[in-house]
Amino acid sequence: MDIINLTINIKFCRISYHEKDWVERKTKCDYTVWNIISGGLALQINDQTLYAKEGDVLLFHPGDTYKAWCHDDDHCYFLVTFFSISSGNVIDILTQESTAGLYTNDFVKEISTRFCDEYTACCDNEDAHNLKLYAAFLNFFADLSSQFGEQLPFHTSSDSVSDQRLHSLLDFISEHVESNLTVREMAEFMSMSEKYFSGYFHFHIGMSPKQYLTKCRMTHAIQLLSDPDNSISEIASRLHFSDQYSFTKSFKKYYGETPGRFRKQHFYVHNAVTSSEYL
Repeated sequence: MDIINLTINIKFCRISYHEKDWVERKTKCDYTVWNIISGGLALQINDQTLYAKEGDVLLFHPGDTYKAWCHDDDHCYFLVTFFSISSGNVIDILTQESTAGLYTNDFVKEISTRFCDEYTACCDNEDAHNLKLYAAFLNFFADLSSQFGEQLPFHTSSDSVSDQRLHSLLDFISEHVESNLTVREMAEFMSMSEKYFSGYFHFHIGMSPKQYLTKCRMTHAIQLLSDPDNSISEIASRLHFSDQYSFTKSFKKYYGETPGRFRKQHFYVHNAVTSSEYL
């Protein structure tokens, strides 16, 4: 049997709690898993509406644009994990498979519940090592992979998001999130004029290239905040904001709280177990 050189990088992992009036409209910058812990939610994506309940799993690809809200309950909460996965020189092997979608059956509920329990144990145990959380996710995702092809898919084979050139571009943006990337450079990557590219990108992703880059930087900001050695002013500089005030304003607009408050609430309280880069 051939040995596969597989790398999984967990960028962020935490429980997200929402009241009944919660509505979210976003485009994913990373591969993302939602493990539904309690309540139910509705997800509108690609002209279809899917309904997820306790024990279900949602797997998003970069570029997935959606609207989500609580459904038939006064709350919903779920475990959110941002991650990347690669094998050898292939940066995102999931782009080669139709894996995005809603996973819902008894086996999925079993493995999802186990992973959520292991996550909670890591948070409750002050001596827990990040490796335990990484191992828990790795085991969960390995089990979930046995269900690939059985999910309710977000995309059909004709969906534009399956365009390999578009996936390559999203990978390129993710890899250069700390670079001062311009729309012109993105257009050149796609061998398009800047004007045509801007229209192309907005048609397929649902927002402008600059808006998407800002979202990617906001996602990356969480990863940088998980390291207490990174000051907020340094993070602002690394993400090419003009100053700390501009970064804080953008961060609060995206997450609803300042970077300092977010760091204190989600990283210091749980001893940084809930968000780490493991590989």
